[in-house]
Amino acid sequence: MKRFKLLLFIPLCFCLSGLQAQEVIAYEESPCLHKCPFEHEVLSIRQYGEDATVIHARGAAPCNGALTPGAALNNSTLDLQYKKMPTIIIDEKGERQELLEIALCDCMFEMAFTIKGLLPQDFSHVLFNGLEAEVANTRFGIAPELEIIIDFESDSLRRHPD
Repeated sequence: MKRFKLLLFIPLCFCLSGLQAQEVIAYEESPCLHKCPFEHEVLSIRQYGEDATVIHARGAAPCNGALTPGAALNNSTLDLQYKKMPTIIIDEKGERQELLEIALCDCMFEMAFTIKGLLPQDFSHVLFNGLEAEVANTRFGIAPELEIIIDFESDSLRRHPD
């Protein structure tokens, strides 16, 4: 019986040793960028040490910043994740409450992710919070410019004819 347990344990160790998780070990974000292209994009990718990658990217997020970073690799697609996390407090009744600071605007930020367990050759495609750059741009209202005409005489709002 002991021999059987040992044989099962050895293949399991080999399988698990092939799995390597990505961990954001350093993260920096700029202040809100006012004069820049309002588009999600990867600015640069470079290897850092033997087993890490630094990715500089630009993405939209709530204006108040202070984002929590993350990264996930699925096949050859890297998902750069950044979001506001709630503040956890314990109220006077001893119950856990989550407070989320909300901004009524979005800003572009330049972000630098240093990701351990990831090399530049490990991925060929990048998502922003699970979205393609084009979809993220549309979601944040970053779309081709439209000319809006306000007709004060008729109280109407219409799109300029193309």
